[in-house]
Amino acid sequence: MSDEGTITVVEVQETQFGEKVLLDSPYESRHLIKHAPWKKYEEEVEEYGSLREKAESRGVNTKTSELFRVFDTFEMFEFSDEFAAHQSWESDALDGGGAWSVDRECWDELSDLFEFAGYEVAVSDDVNL
Repeated sequence: MSDEGTITVVEVQETQFGEKVLLDSPYESRHLIKHAPWKKYEEEVEEYGSLREKAESRGVNTKTSELFRVFDTFEMFEFSDEFAAHQSWESDALDGGGAWSVDRECWDELSDLFEFAGYEVAVSDDVNL
């Protein structure tokens, strides 16, 4: 498991949808990853108004203190219009402990989001991005 406060790329995987990076991340970062724009940010905002409104339309209580901070971070961070994480939870990753995977293409901007939110970002020595 990743050090608390650090999100680490531990692997690059080739999938039928392109390259994905596997993240070893602290439990506390789950909402930041889960609720990041799945499809292009511009499309998410056009369809829902904001990422907060998208989550609320799906029954997520964004008023909890943890989620309130996450969506405030999203509103302050300047996503590019084309940003899309296409994140998914890989339950068998990391020896069965599970891990998030995201599109390799989004890594640079996503790592900026993580740092903006106060996390350190690392890449394992054996991973070439």
